[in-house]
Amino acid sequence: MGKGTHFLGQPILNQLLNYFNKQNILQISRESGGERYVKTFNAWCHLTVMLYAVIMRFDSLREITSATMMEWRKLAHLGIKELPRRSTLSDANARRSHEIFGKIYQGLYLAYKDKLSSDSRSGKVPRWMKKLQIIDSTTISLFSNLVFKGVGRNPKTGKKKGGMKVHTCIHGNEGVPCDVEFTSAATHDHFMLCPDYSQYLSEMRLNEHALYIRYDEDSKDYMPGIHSYAHIHIGLGNSIRIPMSVSLTPTAFILFILKHVYYDIWVIIKRKGILDGIIKNYKSQCVYFDREHWKTEEENDLFIK
Repeated sequence: MGKGTHFLGQPILNQLLNYFNKQNILQISRESGGERYVKTFNAWCHLTVMLYAVIMRFDSLREITSATMMEWRKLAHLGIKELPRRSTLSDANARRSHEIFGKIYQGLYLAYKDKLSSDSRSGKVPRWMKKLQIIDSTTISLFSNLVFKGVGRNPKTGKKKGGMKVHTCIHGNEGVPCDVEFTSAATHDHFMLCPDYSQYLSEMRLNEHALYIRYDEDSKDYMPGIHSYAHIHIGLGNSIRIPMSVSLTPTAFILFILKHVYYDIWVIIKRKGILDGIIKNYKSQCVYFDREHWKTEEENDLFIK
């Protein structure tokens, strides 16, 4: 029988591993104590098996070990001398620190980040986009509250499930995260802020003479007539809260600040007619809230419409 012609090129796993340097991975693991008392199942084998598990969407150690045993001939050329048993894989997951794989990811990101950016060829991305960092997180409710602290209020019936939160930070001109952190579900994203902004938050009280204005939308503490869903804070105190019946876009909030804080600049702009059409356009994008977030009783108070 002739050779098959339906399987051309390389498997996906092999293509992924071509981006890794085996010696660098083993060196990172040795420096972090991941190769201590290890005979055969080193960091390279561990990474290869876990990548295979992710690609195949396995959910348990039994699935991983059973599948690798059937694919032994295909996986042998990747440098895995002995197939791991469930106990070996379980011990490796518990003993080898997650920081090792974090360093591997960081090294891979630094090596290929220029190729991942959207402006690697065109060069048309503005400079501010390159400095922009976007932070987001998602909560996975899978575990008992005894393992990972849950988030939100306690339900009326049953126990609150715990969970973990995945925090990611990505540059505005790139397609993959530059940093990924795993915490309990109750952890806020503040810890991922850059040191300069964190320092700014901690030193706000030192500059009480400055005028601080911020716009908030808060559904958790919403109480009609007392704590509006959308409001503008003025100053450092939480008592000065002006209700709003519309949702401000970021650009509309900037125009609001420009007019009421930087008056001299605003006068020059208005006299030149630079923003006449722009103001009307962005004002039309501010959407009125529905009755779920703006009650009838709130219309009897003073508010910004």
